[in-house]
Amino acid sequence: MPYEFGNSNIKVTNADTDDSVRLREIALEANIDAWTAADYSEEIGRIDSIVLKAESSNGEILGFLVARIVPSNSAGQDAELYNIAVRPALQRSGVGGLLIADLFQRLRIDEVNCVWLEVRASNSNAINFYSKYGFTNVSVRRNFYSDPTEDAVTMGFAFPALPTVTEM
Repeated sequence: MPYEFGNSNIKVTNADTDDSVRLREIALEANIDAWTAADYSEEIGRIDSIVLKAESSNGEILGFLVARIVPSNSAGQDAELYNIAVRPALQRSGVGGLLIADLFQRLRIDEVNCVWLEVRASNSNAINFYSKYGFTNVSVRRNFYSDPTEDAVTMGFAFPALPTVTEM
């Protein structure tokens, strides 16, 4: 089915537990390692999670993102991006970029230092997508995925340091 709307008609908001079944459906359509609807619902209920949905003006969910704020290895906190999926007919339309941009705004407010993710080594489309938004390859985790067994590329995005305010 063709989609006849621009990014201005798409809004990004927090997902709620009523969206869990649809998030799973979109994940399966997008051929990512989908969680169960119960997993999405549980994640939505976590205080340290950010689960965003992109929806059209008629309320159709077009894509979603799941991230969690985690303690950092250094001072402060980091985030891990667990899932991002966009309906296949809308991939490369900017929906994923809207989700990432919204996530980055929220994480900046929460003073997150870095965002981390893992992606299948063979998923060049996803690696290119993440690279477009400033993620860089950090390492490879051998045999991280199963069905099929595959390496994961660990990617990271570091927010620039905020200027500090000093008293005069």
